[in-house]
Amino acid sequence: MKVVIILAALSMLIGACNPQRKIHKAKSVLNEYPDEAAKYCAEKFPVKDSVYVRDSVRFDTLYLQGDPVIEYQTINDTVYKTITVPGTTYFVTKTVTKDSIIIRRDSAGFTALRNQLNDLIVVNKDLVGERDKYKKKAKTNATQKWITWILLLVGLVLGIYFKKWGGAVSSLFKFVKK
Repeated sequence: MKVVIILAALSMLIGACNPQRKIHKAKSVLNEYPDEAAKYCAEKFPVKDSVYVRDSVRFDTLYLQGDPVIEYQTINDTVYKTITVPGTTYFVTKTVTKDSIIIRRDSAGFTALRNQLNDLIVVNKDLVGERDKYKKKAKTNATQKWITWILLLVGLVLGIYFKKWGGAVSSLFKFVKK
């Protein structure tokens, strides 16, 4: 009986700590009271506005050159021709434009993206660790293969050497066998 009571208490304790169940319950409460949910979210994750004022200056220059003015005057039977050439006139116009750029940032989305980035950084570190482990293992395997080939080569050379001098070696072994 005690075992049943202990198991029931443990199952209730484990069930109460289930985070998915708590999230589902919180969502259902927020759906029941949307005004309170909106007020809470607005306090917890306010929308932030950033205003940037940008000035741009533009210069326009207008050059005006007048046509020459020709005047005729007659004085005492003499005709005088006067040509007046006006100088170049220029006008400089300075235009200053002020632009206001308003950037509205959603704090809740920003927080969610930051949390996602932190999770991906942790996953990346785990993957880099696994990659380094496999690189080390591959390097060890390559070293073991080289050692195996070197030992086979040494054995081959020794086999050829003893086969050439096989008569002397076999006579030693015949002496030992007797």
